[in-house]
Amino acid sequence: MKFKTLFLVGTISTCFTPMAAQAQAQPNPFPLYDNLFVVGDSIADDGNLKNYGVLDFPPSELGYNDGRFTNGLTFTEYLHDLDSLIPQSPELFSSPYDSTNNVAVGGSGSGNFHVIPELSGFAGLNQQVQRIAPFLTDRDLVIMVSGTNDYFFNQDLFQGLADPSADPVAVLSGVVDTVVGNITANVQALKEAGAKNVLVFGQADLSLTPVAADFATNYPQLANGGATFLATAHNNLLENALDQLSEDHDINATFFDFNQWLAGAVDAAPLFGITRPTEACVDVDIVQFAVGNDSVSGSCLSDPDANPAEYGFFDETHPSAGAHQLLAGSVGLFLVEEAQKNMGDETAVPEPLTILGAGAAIGFGGLFKRKLAKAGKNS
Repeated sequence: MKFKTLFLVGTISTCFTPMAAQAQAQPNPFPLYDNLFVVGDSIADDGNLKNYGVLDFPPSELGYNDGRFTNGLTFTEYLHDLDSLIPQSPELFSSPYDSTNNVAVGGSGSGNFHVIPELSGFAGLNQQVQRIAPFLTDRDLVIMVSGTNDYFFNQDLFQGLADPSADPVAVLSGVVDTVVGNITANVQALKEAGAKNVLVFGQADLSLTPVAADFATNYPQLANGGATFLATAHNNLLENALDQLSEDHDINATFFDFNQWLAGAVDAAPLFGITRPTEACVDVDIVQFAVGNDSVSGSCLSDPDANPAEYGFFDETHPSAGAHQLLAGSVGLFLVEEAQKNMGDETAVPEPLTILGAGAAIGFGGLFKRKLAKAGKNS
């Protein structure tokens, strides 16, 4: 499913692929879902790594919030309080946020892999899906965020690219096939467990993040265009795979173009007070820090002239709390837009969610601006 973009006056904008259930027309479909379940890696981890015996990591002394890889809440937690981000928003879930339904673990890969060897086979995406499978119904929403750690720490990738006789494109493509295959297999497992609605994040181009400055030293496989190639290949393959899974209508497996969102957010974030969208508040690669290969070279938390709310990243790879809020608003709005589309009745969606595409609309990037101009011509 292709993403669509919405523009909202005076609130968070940008929505991606409609994904909610194929709701029957009804006067008011809200809340759209009963429960939210979350699987994946550190972008979605709301403090689960400590449940595996990894205590105080990422370290609270650096400003991380209670085991989260950011300085506030994650976007999945903000989704349950959408009204605080976008006034008069409807409820998306009939049940309150339940942290036990979020089993995402920082450092996990798309299969059995975890960056901590002792946790491989225990905290990977495969095991997370197995953990929530018995509790899923067709009224729940599952959000899946996975893939980045496979590209950061994949030994096959390192060894393949180090082989002077190997074709770099073939090596990169082979790893992408494996990672997307793992993700797709887990979506299939969710389907077999009874899940109806699954939102799957695409791969961000890591060259857009502050850690790109360390590619040559720590992640040579991502240097010289490697990160962009991996993200493009991953997203094209994943979107096609999800489309195929959704064709039989037994599951709404929707691709969320996280890379496009990230690129657009760099342009739009200053409008929401994030005036340093490409900078990290804490200048550290937290994984390299954990193994002693990096140290904190600067922190906005110790600078009396700096404001943490102005940064788009908290560390070199993870979004700040403010960026998580923007992401939650974007995800929430597209879920609402899908309900609106299925109802075929804009009046059933509360204000201001029906004020779309007018006046001082905010465009996330050139592509979205072109979409807005095109929409204006067709109205």
